[in-house]
Amino acid sequence: MNQKNVALLLCSLALWICSLSAQPLNRKPIRVFGHARNIATSTDPLAVDTAAPNLVEGRELFAPQGVALDTSANPPVLYVSDTANNRVLGWRNSTGFEVGAPADLVIGQRDRFTTIPQGPGTPFSTGITAPTGLAVDRDGSLFVVDSGNNRILRYPRPFEQPSDAVNPQNVIGQATMASNVANSPVISERTLAFRLGNAAPLRAGLTFDAGGNLWVTDPGNNRILRFPAGSLAQNQPAADLVLGQQGFTGRTGVAATNRQEKAGVNQPSGVAVDPSGRVFVTDFNNRALVYEPPFTNGKPAARIMGIPTQVQG
Repeated sequence: MNQKNVALLLCSLALWICSLSAQPLNRKPIRVFGHARNIATSTDPLAVDTAAPNLVEGRELFAPQGVALDTSANPPVLYVSDTANNRVLGWRNSTGFEVGAPADLVIGQRDRFTTIPQGPGTPFSTGITAPTGLAVDRDGSLFVVDSGNNRILRYPRPFEQPSDAVNPQNVIGQATMASNVANSPVISERTLAFRLGNAAPLRAGLTFDAGGNLWVTDPGNNRILRFPAGSLAQNQPAADLVLGQQGFTGRTGVAATNRQEKAGVNQPSGVAVDPSGRVFVTDFNNRALVYEPPFTNGKPAARIMGIPTQVQG
């Protein structure tokens, strides 16, 4: 090819490139690979509605923080709070499931593939964000600490509900399912604080005593609340007892340097009640506090576990 032909070829190529640049190009992809589902939005028609880096399908866990058994069923039902996937998974048979079997039920998300935070302010207001503590009452109702939304949700016997409509029946800590602000409108016996502002959700626990009363750690308010059994089927019930604070309006925590303090707590997380009614609470000060009945508001712990006896007052 002589120099003249080369020059003509380069000129033609330049004209062709210029013609391409004048055409509008679609810079967005038209298909997505690596995930089974995506949710179209006005700004991103292929936005994948998952927080996980890989495909999820209802058999995997991401930073789970809570587990509960429903022993009213035979065999017992197993629930696990899949915290970082913003959902709770349920297995119908806690003793006979096969290794790697997918969960029989997904709670807090609309399907097995979605893992983004849900709740008030999202299209799925009854969904959940960063669930932590779980508990099941004697009738088989599941209670979920929805930490990212400052509330506890109650699901009456989830496995008896249609699998595509497992929604909570009532809420604790908020007036309605549409709100999720901590201590709204003010701290009281009806409010909770599991997430303060834009900070990461705090871990909270809950359990039932022999009388069916619900005990809840309220870490953002540095307290433990007891909700009477007869009030748990209504929205925003009132606690009838508080530990860690003298009343329902206090929220000052115990400094980490004052681990021997028995009257207060610092971001309590786990809670358990033994058959005699003693309440055990773990808190951020690397200790477990033991409260003995009879209870009154603000009653100090009887003992502290995790601290040498010579240090305790």
